Order: sequence, then C-alpha cells, then structure tokens
Amino acid sequence: MGGRSHDLNNSERVVICKLYTSGLTVTQIAKKLSRGRSTVSNVVLKFKSTGSHQKKKRPGSKEKLLTRDQRKLARLIKSNRRGSIKHILAEYNEGNDCKMSKRTLDRYSKKLGLSRRAAGKKQVLGKRHRLARIKWAL
Repeated sequence: MGGRSHDLNNSERVVICKLYTSGLTVTQIAKKLSRGRSTVSNVVLKFKSTGSHQKKKRPGSKEKLLTRDQRKLARLIKSNRRGSIKHILAEYNEGNDCKMSKRTLDRYSKKLGLSRRAAGKKQVLGKRHRLARIKWAL
C-alpha cells in the first residue's frame, strides 16, 4: 500500500479549478493532468464549498516570539557571542514579560541561522610575531 504523496502546489490547484469551471469532469481532469481521480475530486469539492482554491492553514502551536522579538533575540545573541546559553536566556527573560525556555532559545537561534556555539577568543600576536609579519610584508 502506498502512502500519501506530496501535496499539490498552488498552481496545480488553480489549473484544476479552471478546468472544472470550463466544464470538464473530474475524470477528464485527472486523465489530462495525470493525477488521481480522488485527488482532483477533493480539490473540486473544496473549491465548490469554499469558492477558493487555497489550502486551509494547518493547525499548530502559535509562534512564541513575534518577528520583532526574534530580531531583538538575534541582536542579543550577536552582541554577546561568547556568552553561554544560560546567560543569554537570563538576559532575555529579565527584560520581557514572556519567559522563554532553553529549548525555545535553541530552536529560535537555529531558525535565525545563528551558530549555537560560543565564539572562541582570537589569539593575540606577541611582539616578536608582529615584527616578523611586518618584516615579511615589506
């Protein structure tokens, strides 16, 4: 038994609705687009009931942070690259009414494309190495 394949994209749904409104049957549309009859039928039924080809928004938990809060979190992480997650989390939570867990901070830092590792310290050149570099560059 095969499982569900990927969903139809928006343009395929539009084509199905246009073909249906032009007078083709569900079977004719399915053959023409090489799709299952039940797939086409489901799109047509939703189109008839709602009048739109758009998919319904799927349920899920609400975003914890607004985009503004996400930008604020990104600035906080970037300003304190060597800080631990506990330190960043404490700093974020003290300034906000909405408290965030360590896991949520991990998830949002990954979503924002920020590394979840502390930045290492740069090694400072000694006097001898600095002079050797200048000599080499000239």
